[in-house]
Amino acid sequence: MSKPNAKYLSASRIKLAKDCEYGYMLKYNPPSAAAHAIKARSNNQNDTQAAINGTNLHQALEDWVNEGSTALPRLMELYDKACTESPVDFHFMEDGRQMLRRWFNARGMARPVVIGCEVPMGSHESPYLLDNGTPIFGFIDLIVEEPDGTIHLIDYKSVRAPMTQDEADNNLQAGIYFAWASENYPGRPLKFSFDLLRYGTVEVEWPLERIKSFKEWLKMRYTYINQLDFSVEDRDDPAFVKPQLGDGCKWCPFTDLCPEAEKVMKSGEWQHIIQPGIPEDEGEAINEFQRIKAVQALLNKKKGQIEKWLKEEVFGDDPPEDCVLETDEWTVRWTESERKSYSMQELVDILPPQAIAALAKASNSAVDRMIPILPEDTAKRVKEAAVFKPSRTLRVSRRK
Repeated sequence: MSKPNAKYLSASRIKLAKDCEYGYMLKYNPPSAAAHAIKARSNNQNDTQAAINGTNLHQALEDWVNEGSTALPRLMELYDKACTESPVDFHFMEDGRQMLRRWFNARGMARPVVIGCEVPMGSHESPYLLDNGTPIFGFIDLIVEEPDGTIHLIDYKSVRAPMTQDEADNNLQAGIYFAWASENYPGRPLKFSFDLLRYGTVEVEWPLERIKSFKEWLKMRYTYINQLDFSVEDRDDPAFVKPQLGDGCKWCPFTDLCPEAEKVMKSGEWQHIIQPGIPEDEGEAINEFQRIKAVQALLNKKKGQIEKWLKEEVFGDDPPEDCVLETDEWTVRWTESERKSYSMQELVDILPPQAIAALAKASNSAVDRMIPILPEDTAKRVKEAAVFKPSRTLRVSRRK
């Protein structure tokens, strides 16, 4: 009997299979040495500063809760210890400290009855089997028992964008945790929370009927993924698992192996992306809109790679006045300029919660649009929070 395509389900696996079945195959069932090599490299791409800092925050909170500590200084010590073992740049560490202070002042002084930290749902090799036979796996950051007996599942998030109630209510991760908890704490009231360390908590409660229905949906997704035939290599074969252009192309490490990306990036076959005029069918118009967004993401990714090559390999550490490249057609300069930015963690301390929720992210345009409608003293504080940093910019112009 052949191995299943999915050893288990998790929120990230379900999303990838939905966005692009071909990408799912390359990540979890790599068919070639090249795919294996790219997968190995992409696994190390998670070692970004933001990802490392998120892990450090989780580790500090887990150790602090397990110790039974109630003191903020001890929480900060544990965070500093985590940052010593997994270093991050200074501004990331300061950002983490601000998040923990804000979290402690809002929620850290309450001491609920702790059932467990980093509670596993099975293991990678032996995932938890739901009562309908569907395997799931993951770790629950914290499980506590409320005074009324409710089992409260908590997931820490250090994300920069707030989360709406609708996003939380329909989150796959919440559903998987509810499915697990409904079997491990039968008959108990259940609650799930995203603990957004920058902002606050977003609580979710599902009735048992919805949890039951979600478990059946998980079984159907698991069955569907395992019916995909990853052995078909002929791209013209109807059974070939075809790529799906979408927003995920921006982050996909497998674009060099993707036939859809190849059509655009290597062959220039734009006609299968952009059709003349506007499609009359609404569904096809939206499909084309999404394909165009995917291609934009691919082109921006390629543009970034070329910019990085020019900056690092061509100009390197040369002073700005020496950063000039002349070709037969183009003049390229890497000049110094000034870049304005806003710090979301500072804006959280200045703006009311409803304003932060409306911002979604601290982009210059979003903040600047909000300033005229703020009270004068608040607007002044926001303007003073702007940070101006020197920036190097590539400027390309055609030679005359």
